[in-house]
Amino acid sequence: MSRSIKFLGTLLLIGSASLPAVALADGTEAYSFGACPSQGAWTQTALENMRTLYSTISRLKDNPACKGKENTINGIVENFQNAETELKLPANDAFATQVETLPGEINALRQVVPGTGGGLRETMNRLLYKKTLQAAVMGSDQAAIHRDPKDISEDPTSAIRALYKRTDRASQYGMRMVQQIFSALPQLDECIMGQPDVGLAVIGAAVKVGAAFAGSSDSAGYSLGSAMGSLVSMMRDRRFTLAMRQLDEREFWMSISCMLETTTKNYCEAENAQEMLQYAEKQYQRTMKNVRTGLADPDSDNPLEGYYLLSRELPAIANWLSQLKLGTDPRGGADATQQNSAIEKINEFWKMKKTINGDMNIGIQTVLALPDIASRRNGMLELIKLLYYDLTNNKQANYFVYQAKKDIEIPFFLVGMKSPPDAVIAKAGNTRIVTYYDWMSTGGPNQGMQDFFEDPAVLADIIRVQVKSLLQVADDNAASYYRQYLVVDEQNLVMMTLTGQALTVRESMVHVVRYLERLEKRLSRSDADLAMLPIVKETEMRVKAILDSYGKIMAIGRDYRNGKIRIDASSSAVEEASKIIIDTVYDQFNVLYQSDVFLTNRLTSFIQRDFSMRLRSGLDLSQHQREIMFITQDHLIQRLLQNFGQNMTMAKSDLASAQVLNRSSLYSFEEVFSDQIFLMLEELNQVVHTKDASPAALAELAEKRYARDRKTLRAGAVPIFLPMTPSIPIFQSWRKFVDFLIPGFSLKREHPDLYIRPLNSRRVTGGDTRFGDYDRFRSMLCAQTLSFQDRARFAPLCMDSVVTSAYSHESADELGNLDLRYADYWQTHSTPNQIASYALKVKRDSRKTSKRICAYNNFSIRNWVRMLQDRDSREDSAQTEGEYDYERQEREAKAPAAAETLRLEKERVEAAAKTGLLIAPNVEKTAPIQVGSSPRRTGRATAPGTPPPALPPVTPAKPIDSAPPFGR
Repeated sequence: MSRSIKFLGTLLLIGSASLPAVALADGTEAYSFGACPSQGAWTQTALENMRTLYSTISRLKDNPACKGKENTINGIVENFQNAETELKLPANDAFATQVETLPGEINALRQVVPGTGGGLRETMNRLLYKKTLQAAVMGSDQAAIHRDPKDISEDPTSAIRALYKRTDRASQYGMRMVQQIFSALPQLDECIMGQPDVGLAVIGAAVKVGAAFAGSSDSAGYSLGSAMGSLVSMMRDRRFTLAMRQLDEREFWMSISCMLETTTKNYCEAENAQEMLQYAEKQYQRTMKNVRTGLADPDSDNPLEGYYLLSRELPAIANWLSQLKLGTDPRGGADATQQNSAIEKINEFWKMKKTINGDMNIGIQTVLALPDIASRRNGMLELIKLLYYDLTNNKQANYFVYQAKKDIEIPFFLVGMKSPPDAVIAKAGNTRIVTYYDWMSTGGPNQGMQDFFEDPAVLADIIRVQVKSLLQVADDNAASYYRQYLVVDEQNLVMMTLTGQALTVRESMVHVVRYLERLEKRLSRSDADLAMLPIVKETEMRVKAILDSYGKIMAIGRDYRNGKIRIDASSSAVEEASKIIIDTVYDQFNVLYQSDVFLTNRLTSFIQRDFSMRLRSGLDLSQHQREIMFITQDHLIQRLLQNFGQNMTMAKSDLASAQVLNRSSLYSFEEVFSDQIFLMLEELNQVVHTKDASPAALAELAEKRYARDRKTLRAGAVPIFLPMTPSIPIFQSWRKFVDFLIPGFSLKREHPDLYIRPLNSRRVTGGDTRFGDYDRFRSMLCAQTLSFQDRARFAPLCMDSVVTSAYSHESADELGNLDLRYADYWQTHSTPNQIASYALKVKRDSRKTSKRICAYNNFSIRNWVRMLQDRDSREDSAQTEGEYDYERQEREAKAPAAAETLRLEKERVEAAAKTGLLIAPNVEKTAPIQVGSSPRRTGRATAPGTPPPALPPVTPAKPIDSAPPFGR
């Protein structure tokens, strides 16, 4: 019995064993040692996704509801191992029991021996002799112990007492085990993964244990009652836990689908980035070819000209502007103190400006909302008082205001007076000086107030203008002060714009001007972009003004080279010329407030619009590359900079590392969750095809699948009986032997969740919804399973699934191309053997594999592009976006006169032909003007109803592998 109990415990322990976790106890990654230059943003994103997947799997592994299974089984094993010790009788009770049972055994042997023949009779005689001898020995021992005859007469009583103790101990121990099992079982129903049907087996075992240990003693009866109470509680709780399990299963469905979609999306986005990188490489090679041919501006015809401008020229300008604002590094403590003081004054001035503008705006709004004129006049007087306080209360913040206006002048300047009145100025003969507040509120025609309070609305406009003017002067003073105390060495800062290993700041500004000039021409061709045209021109003129400011210092250098002037330490010409450049940069780029942001923000917006126009006019792009760039046009430049920066070689290494990680995440996901997804699809398939999806029907499907898979596994294990060859490893041969001998054990070991029976036999089921939501979810999940390596196992469940597009108004051909049909990814293969064979071909072809991994992602891209096309081609899109074709309106107005001119010219030519005269027709070589027509442009088509030329027409659907891949 001891060996049997230990063997059972060993089997249970083996069945519940699990591998150790990879992560350390403190939650850190055991195998992460930091990043390196070639593992950039894409690799880090892939690592983060892999860690998320790892965390999810770890949480499922350590789910407390599933841990109850392990704890319960381990407890049972431990109890079985302790049973022999717990139930072992004391020595005196065992002796009494043997004395009590030996007479019955001897009597039974004596009755059997006479009727036994052959060799068995001889064996029975030897056993009878042994038992008789043992009874004699025990009798003599008992006589030696019990000297008193009375003790000998009580021996039967001691035997009965020993039997009672044995029964009582066994009953008590058995009932404790049953209660322990019943208390843990409701928790097991909530375990969705990891042998969730183990609870039923444990229930059966618990009942058998209770029956085996049950007895008839009073205490045992009480324990049995407690155990039955635990059973009743368990059955009551199980009703709720099973319902909770069903809700958890549905949430689990959504979570699995979401995680698979995220994992494949990361892979596909990295692959799309590789597509864009491939295009960027191609354009870069074309630019280098232009460089070798000696073109002055090799990027002039490059669609990624703006991207290169942002990745090369603009960083050089921005870095220099940042240094210009931060100033020269202090040479010592005194310099640092002086610069810190200047920075503090500037900061206080900025905060004061915010306060003044805020108080003025809210004050004017509040005052003008008052009901009567007298209240509004009093309100304007109080507003002047508040603004005067803001402008004078902080000497450090108002340092730059004082340089523009004195305290006594400020309130009168605010109301538009050129100078204060004599009544408020202290001078000879003026014996009574009044404050500005008293003067404004008395002695005037408007209820005592001065005449400028007559119309509060007009006064509000005057105050706005005067505050803006005053703060502008203060801004100029602040900028001059800032440059004086922080930009100590202006000549060196100018020199920094003229030095560089490959590209100087001044050369970068020249490239910016050239780009803006070309952009200006492109924008002028499209009425949709006329609003941007003046801003582009204004920015161009600002940069040109900075380039022009170099004229004086270049003239000094030219004169010095030609010997016209001399330069010595006392000469101030170079300093003055450098100051002109620095002052111009401060003014044109608003450096004091915006540093490098002014130019960066403007160029980014310009380049985004420029690329959008280029994309619509058609570029040297594949279909899929165009789709990618079409949907990312609003953020394309940021994506390009983020993905590649300036080093495309490092970007390729980063993307390669990311894809290795993304593929590994997909493999791990398939390994852990593919069985669950199979069960999900099997149930969804029943619902979608109006079949029985009850627990009994699903259990029948599981039993049939189990029987079929056992048969298939055993058939595949037949070669184990062939002679051993070096090509078949010993371990593989042993596994095949196990698969052949006990295929069911192998199946449940490899797929513990695939062959379970539904736990809740009372679960309510139904059909699909009115809008076919179960069908769409099934189709979406089927499309996602195309990313698995073992995708063939899902084909029988998914072959008829279609993720339909929202564009149901399209024709059948166009809609077919926008839909995602699962069968298109298998071409014409439908039988299991064909599917398995074709799946192997796909697995060996990286291009086909990638296409299937990204099937759902590309479906989303295609429909997103179609949505953008429809939006841009709406008849009212131009006016919706604030764009209007003024040229078309002008042509429509001139159309009648033009048509009449053509008619008269035609009659003149016909008349000349009849007379035999050869008269050259006075008609321009252009097509007749048509009302509503629009010349061909490279920008957005502006005629109503004209679709944009962004993408070629959608072609009818074809088998996925018969058509060229999306950009691959």
